[in-house]
Amino acid sequence: MRWIVTVILLLLLGGLGFVGYKLYPYYRLYELKDTRVLKLKSNEKKAIFIPIGAKLKQVTELLNHNVGLKNPEDFSFFANAKHYEGRRIVPGKYRVSGAMTYNKLVNHLRAGNGRLSVKVSFHYLKDLKELAGKVSAQIYADGKRLYKMLSDPKVQEKYGFDKKTFKLMFLPDTYRFNWACDARCFIERMAKEYRKFWRGKNGRKAKKLGLSHLQVATLASLVQAEQSVKPDEWPKIAGLYINRLKRDMKLEADPTVKFALGQPGLRRILFKHLKVDSPYNTYKYKGLPPGPLNWPEKRAILATLNYAKHDYIYMCAKPEYSGYHNFSKTAKQHQRYAKMYHRWLKKEGIR
Repeated sequence: MRWIVTVILLLLLGGLGFVGYKLYPYYRLYELKDTRVLKLKSNEKKAIFIPIGAKLKQVTELLNHNVGLKNPEDFSFFANAKHYEGRRIVPGKYRVSGAMTYNKLVNHLRAGNGRLSVKVSFHYLKDLKELAGKVSAQIYADGKRLYKMLSDPKVQEKYGFDKKTFKLMFLPDTYRFNWACDARCFIERMAKEYRKFWRGKNGRKAKKLGLSHLQVATLASLVQAEQSVKPDEWPKIAGLYINRLKRDMKLEADPTVKFALGQPGLRRILFKHLKVDSPYNTYKYKGLPPGPLNWPEKRAILATLNYAKHDYIYMCAKPEYSGYHNFSKTAKQHQRYAKMYHRWLKKEGIR
């Protein structure tokens, strides 16, 4: 009889132990849920960045290293119990505070509140390396990885460009991006922006001009190079170049001579400079140069597409420091303006 009682007691104790073993995690969760999780002061706030592809272990390490977890093991246990894993780990920038409990912190992370929308701007760039540097400073994309992809001929060919023209796919402007955007994500997004820009009315305007998208961008680069101080003059200059193209005249754009000579800072174009033999020299060859002189701004392209309609075919810088030009319909009128300008240059000692 005694052994029966002993067996029953053992079974009861075993059952209680088993139930306790099963219930302990729930008790632990209940005990932790309203407990402060971070070492920060209750009124202190800090930001952490969770990278793309992070696992729970990495998130735990990031939190502990940047803001301090009171108990990393307890955090991992609590987060794991609430299924904070896989796609629920959303990359981005998260702002956390010392007042957060285990429950509030994990819910904050699980909700994907780090999907940070940021402004990405790039203007007046020199090359793709500079683009990679500027962009990587504003989003998650790694600069070296981005530049490697931008320089890859296979990537350039994939989007219909080559080494000389690929930069034209990246229209300088300010865009909204998800911070957690890597190199591939950035390039693909800009390809969509490029297609979107040339879809509809912009594409129709280019077609009406009889120019390809790349030719419009090349013309815009001349406009931008000719007038780098007063963008409000861009439509007028674009109209002048288009008048010359329609009349089958040489563009005779000074910036193309500077580009051909490799002297962008040349202040005064002399007759000897006009003789340089280069397909970029529009004093020597008709039509547009084979490629852009610079990285044209989106607004310069728009100014070219929406050019001012007039009868001007000549332009000359004004003899002052205003940055504007005098425009002429006839060679005779242009010569008068040119003489005024050259007298002023001589007076100012500009050679």
